[in-house]
Amino acid sequence: MFAAPGDVRPDLLLKGGHVIDPRNGIDRPADVAIADGRIVGVGPDLPTTNAAAVLDVSGRYVTPGLIDMHAHVFHTHRRSSLSLHPHVNTFSSGVTTVVDAGTSGWRDFADFKAEVIDKAKIRVLAYVNIVGRGMGGEWEHDVREMRPKPAAAVAEEYADVVVGIKTAHYWTRQPFDAEHPPWAAVDAAVAAGELCGLPVMVDFFPVLPQRPYPQLILEKLRPGDIHTHVFAQQFPIVDEQGAVYDYLFQARRPTGRRASGSATPCPQSGRGSYRIPSAPTCTSATSTGRWSTC
Repeated sequence: MFAAPGDVRPDLLLKGGHVIDPRNGIDRPADVAIADGRIVGVGPDLPTTNAAAVLDVSGRYVTPGLIDMHAHVFHTHRRSSLSLHPHVNTFSSGVTTVVDAGTSGWRDFADFKAEVIDKAKIRVLAYVNIVGRGMGGEWEHDVREMRPKPAAAVAEEYADVVVGIKTAHYWTRQPFDAEHPPWAAVDAAVAAGELCGLPVMVDFFPVLPQRPYPQLILEKLRPGDIHTHVFAQQFPIVDEQGAVYDYLFQARRPTGRRASGSATPCPQSGRGSYRIPSAPTCTSATSTGRWSTC
């Protein structure tokens, strides 16, 4: 905890809240002083006399801005309608950064950047879909659209906002054939990730025997890659006795080998698997017990 220097006049003093700041080990009632968009003081009973404004946040949590790690916010996408505007259910829930999980492919990313990312008041980061036309239609099964070099090139061009490569929804209902090999989407996404040096996020559907789940997380994916929606019903997570399968623990173990301990299975949002640069300091106050979900 630290107090604002005596010569600093806070623009805003958040008074009486419960501060949760994992990075600094704070989980207790405290006041927060803000000046010029920065935190200048955190501590009990900070003086109110020199603050330009005082906001009573008693009964609320005060946290650094939360990150919604799996969202779809390319609401101007011409070929799909799965996105919301990035301001919907974000600021009101204490979220100050959203990560778009591959709505845009490499063909449309410039539009996504200009129409949504650059205009948003919230910080928007993104995964580039390995499918050029992005997410939300039958084109997601077109192997010709899964091109590692263009995807990696877009990731490098927009390195300030791109955090990885995404693949999703590929060929889940019909038998595999020459035009639809089992691992086409995953292999292309990983190849793109290798080219641009970024992690891959996979939304996956196992099909036996050609595309088993253990092979995805232990052989196909690399350390730092992410399997999202891991609690979906199609994944073999626990055995008949209710015990978690060992290959899930194997995938969490840090090793130097590609074929073991590779992917990080993550509940829904990919929790704990992102390496995102620090945002400008910000705070959010949310009603007690209300938290953003990813």
